[in-house]
Amino acid sequence: MSDEPLKRPVERLFPFVLRTRGLLVGRETLRHSRGRLHFVLVTKDLTPGSLREIVRDFEDHPVVQCYESADLERLFGVKGTKVVGFKKSGLSQSIYAELKEFRIEPGVRRQLRVPPAPVRAPEVKREQPDGETHREPEMPRTPVSPRERGFGGATATPGRRARASGSSASRGPDRRPGGSRLGRTR
Repeated sequence: MSDEPLKRPVERLFPFVLRTRGLLVGRETLRHSRGRLHFVLVTKDLTPGSLREIVRDFEDHPVVQCYESADLERLFGVKGTKVVGFKKSGLSQSIYAELKEFRIEPGVRRQLRVPPAPVRAPEVKREQPDGETHREPEMPRTPVSPRERGFGGATATPGRRARASGSSASRGPDRRPGGSRLGRTR
């Protein structure tokens, strides 16, 4: 017998992820579920531009790159998907622990990031009294909040709610017009 323990594939845990609804499919779903997200799995056939975008969008979550999109279809039953996420759970922690060797490391992540383009101030032509035209960079404008512009202020008295007489809002959420509670019979 060998001293090395028997290594079982991580794929054995994937049906349980489907059963617990712990799989998040698609980029938009992942973006909206960042608080519930444990890690992101991307395929090897993802384009470099899309990989940069995923790494940039989910830099506070681990990103694992393994499998092909055909493998995701076979394992999870999702067609044409190249990005999936796993919700926070003990099961996701176990899966991530086994897929950790395929993680995109922070050093590689820095190389994938695209630096922002430098911002250049537009030039303004100004005519001088001697007749020559000089180009000066225009000063960038400071952002003005909507409140400073006069939009979005409080218009109603705070803490007050308009109530119509006889409406269900004045009786409370669980009262019937006759005074009995919902669901109770006498």
